[in-house]
Amino acid sequence: MAEPLQTPFYNHKAFVGLGFNAKEIKTFQYAEEHSWARIPHKSRKLRLRLINDHQVITYQYSYDEGKTWTTHGTRMEVSGINHNVFGGFLSLKVALYCVGESNGKVRISDFKYRAI
Repeated sequence: MAEPLQTPFYNHKAFVGLGFNAKEIKTFQYAEEHSWARIPHKSRKLRLRLINDHQVITYQYSYDEGKTWTTHGTRMEVSGINHNVFGGFLSLKVALYCVGESNGKVRISDFKYRAI
């Protein structure tokens, strides 16, 4: 079996994204959580969609297997996360980071990436 492609950790400030646990959705921009943007929820399962349209990230999430989508209230402009600002890489990349709580587990399924 081939070894997975390893991308070295680049910079602890060079990311934006959402974090989830069983109680809330957390929002991160340039590695800092925006606690004011937390969204309470009671699901242990959700579907997430990220859209990068002209360097503006929009997050959408669904609790019903993608039948209906809710757009997160915070969009993020990411044109500043680039080689000219941070140096050492060529483009913004999608990444998944998962942590189970206590003895919990994280499962990712049906991951798809496509250019628009």
